[in-house]
Amino acid sequence: MREDHEGFKSPEIDSKRCTDCGRCEQVCPVLHPRAAREPLAVYAAKNKDENVRSQSSSGGIFTLLAQHVLKEKGVVFGAGWSPDWRVVHKAVETDRGLADLRGSKYVQSDMKDIFKQVKKVLDLKQKVLFTGTPCQVAGLWNYLCDSITKNHPYNECLLLVDMICMAVSSPKVFNLFLQEKTHQYNKSLKQISFRSKKNGWAKKTFVLNFADNQEYVECGDTENFCKGFAQSLFNRPACFNCSCRQLKSGADITIADYWNVHKKFPALDDGRGISLVMANTPLGSRIAGHILPLCDYVASNFDDVKKNNPAVLKSFGQHPNRRLFFQHMESENVESLIREMLKPSLYRRLRNKVGRIKCKILGKIK
Repeated sequence: MREDHEGFKSPEIDSKRCTDCGRCEQVCPVLHPRAAREPLAVYAAKNKDENVRSQSSSGGIFTLLAQHVLKEKGVVFGAGWSPDWRVVHKAVETDRGLADLRGSKYVQSDMKDIFKQVKKVLDLKQKVLFTGTPCQVAGLWNYLCDSITKNHPYNECLLLVDMICMAVSSPKVFNLFLQEKTHQYNKSLKQISFRSKKNGWAKKTFVLNFADNQEYVECGDTENFCKGFAQSLFNRPACFNCSCRQLKSGADITIADYWNVHKKFPALDDGRGISLVMANTPLGSRIAGHILPLCDYVASNFDDVKKNNPAVLKSFGQHPNRRLFFQHMESENVESLIREMLKPSLYRRLRNKVGRIKCKILGKIK
């Protein structure tokens, strides 16, 4: 895997070692996408354990799925943090280790040899929960599958969980951003939260905790790195035409935020986070049946998912200044560059101003 100038890793063939077996092409989920699916069941749910839910990005469902597997002496694989604050996939075998895997991380994780680790655990007849983006789940599914039957041979031992994913951002950009913030505060970094609930679930507050109780706290809608991610300024090119949407990853369960739950199920919403849970396979349905008694939940439908979580179906295009951003990324202050690249054009600023004037004239703004 080679890292390009944007900070994304991609496979590179070693021509001296390649035997032209074609296996890499056979298991590629981009070259061989799976069929689109609809879930067998859909739920809006929240973990009854308020302590866990407060530390989770939405309703705390991942923790329940992980605890279910850990109780059966299994291993949980997911995205956590390395000592130098890079997002990496890792294995966890205790409840205590789950804290590192909780929470959204809007950066592509480094997989290293995680697929080999998963297979090794499965071959020891231990149960595995693997959680990741849809493309990561699809990659693992194909890596494990039988080349003849096209089914993975681990049946009930492997639980695959993905999330509704808009995109992943460049690890290199995030690392440069963290370097700038650490220099600004002149303190060691202690914790990162892309989706802190200190200002409520809907605010999506981004928090960096430094030594001596210093904090960088910004609403996700206004924080520069989060805005750059949301507007696809430095996201991975493959995400602009993702081959794993429409539940094509092969995941047994898909989780996400249940946005606009206050409109659909107002009695369930308390402002502290609700998860969307989609059971996509018979195994996913059985596991959901085990964890839902530990939740407050209601049944929903896929139409509501498509309306409130459009990334389940479609990809989003890149920002028009994306190429320009990467041309200047290493020579300028990243946060200032993000701010500059996201400025609306003169035409857009004039159009917005004219719109506000019209609203005032019409009495819509007092």
